[in-house]
Amino acid sequence: MLRTNKLLLVALFISIPMVFIKAQTDSMRFSIGGGSSILFWGMNQDLTYSGSDGSVQLNGRSLGINAFFDLTQYFTVNLGYRFPLGSESLSNASQTVNVSNTTSQYDIDCEFKYPLYRSNTYSVAPSLGVDFIGYSNGEINNEALSSDGKNIMSPIYLTLGADFDHYLSKDIFIRIPLKFGIGLNAKQSDSYYSQFLPYTYSKSSNIMFETGIEIGYSSSYRQNAGTDNQVPVSPTGLTARAEGNTIHVTWDLVNGATSYKLYDTKDGTPPAVAHNFKVYQTTRNTKTLIGVTVGDTYTFAVSALTSEGESALSESISIVP
Repeated sequence: MLRTNKLLLVALFISIPMVFIKAQTDSMRFSIGGGSSILFWGMNQDLTYSGSDGSVQLNGRSLGINAFFDLTQYFTVNLGYRFPLGSESLSNASQTVNVSNTTSQYDIDCEFKYPLYRSNTYSVAPSLGVDFIGYSNGEINNEALSSDGKNIMSPIYLTLGADFDHYLSKDIFIRIPLKFGIGLNAKQSDSYYSQFLPYTYSKSSNIMFETGIEIGYSSSYRQNAGTDNQVPVSPTGLTARAEGNTIHVTWDLVNGATSYKLYDTKDGTPPAVAHNFKVYQTTRNTKTLIGVTVGDTYTFAVSALTSEGESALSESISIVP
């Protein structure tokens, strides 16, 4: 348990400075919400004796109730509480038995995300994170857990996943998270393996899969309608030039603008009314797109950003490379 807590503290100390460093270069977009999730996990302990192999496998699933906080669009903290769903499956080479499980756990998860795709209604953000699921209380097979049993019920995972967000309105969205994890503390103490004498420890593994559904409120990243008199004016002078499979897009600078967003569609529909589009953010008044498809129609519009908000989109232009 001590080792697990140390790993968690290291992850937090690394994560917090990166949040503030990133916040200096990107506008703060705070989201808050919550929901429920289901987690499937499996632990395998491989043992050896006189050249023969054995193993002990434990599989289970749990239901979680959680809250999430997007501190920026690149970093999320999840806090939750988990309850078992049914019994656990314990198996070795000769038999499989079900054991009762009444344990509960708390869940702390920190994720770094990169918004890979955005449209007017959808976004996809792959994530890399650390998930600590700590034993809270309860029994296995009507028996209090030993220190080894509590370690089994307190895994720490390195996770890889993605958040899929669907906006129901300007600020309200539904999130479906997907997460795969590899346990970083699957090996138990020597006393745990001594119960399987004459077998000795060989290796261990611990994996998980989690998904769920959540609802949240966000400070929207989408375009400001331009009704606020303090937002910047729309950029002008938008031009595009193609060279093979490369497109160079430029526009005029806007006074006071700290950055710009270039909106891009491939179906010939202006970005202001398109259902799907890509967004590129830059601090310069130019953007080069490499690897475009020759023969497709690309339509662009650009907006300017300040601390007060985002301008309306410029007039759109189209080009066929």
